[in-house]
Formats: sequence, C-alpha cells, structure tokens
Amino acid sequence: MRTHMADPDLDAEGIAAGLHLSRRTLFRLFEGAGESVMARLRSLRLERARLMLRTQPGAQISAIALETGFSSAVQFYRAFRTVTGMTPSEYREAGVAGGPT
Repeated sequence: MRTHMADPDLDAEGIAAGLHLSRRTLFRLFEGAGESVMARLRSLRLERARLMLRTQPGAQISAIALETGFSSAVQFYRAFRTVTGMTPSEYREAGVAGGPT
C-alpha cells in the first residue's frame, strides 16, 4: 500500500490484486485489525502529508495533496481537517510542522 499510495486511483480492488488476494480476503484481514482498507490508506496518506508539511515547509499544499494520493486539494483539506482538527496551512502556522506527530 505504501508503495502505491500516491496513486489517486488506488482502491481496495487494486490493493487486493497487488497482494494476490481476493477482495473479500483483504477485507477480512483488515476487519480483524479493526480498520477498513480505505481508512488505512487514508491514514497512510495523511501520515505522509504531515511528514511533508514538517520537512518541506516551502512545498505548496496542493502539490503535497497530489503527491500523497489525494485526487484534489479540496479532498485533501477535508480529510486533513477531519483527522487533525486544522487545515494543512493552520498545521504549519501553529508550529506543529516542527513538532512531534
């Protein structure tokens, strides 16, 4: 998943195919872990985005959105705000960019 998470078209079907698993088996594996496939993918993407915001302060947020697999900056902003409670810009401005995750 980490290898291909920047692909905005990556979905459960693609992940299952890449792992040579049926979609059903993939979902069962994730169900046992307590997180859905797509929720895990979103978590990985947001984790990478937070890292990029901390280590690349000059990078445009729209570029980070695309590089981390979000299909648009709007989709990225919504997901980021839902998880962190702030926008990517607010995250940077608050000084979180230099602190721990």
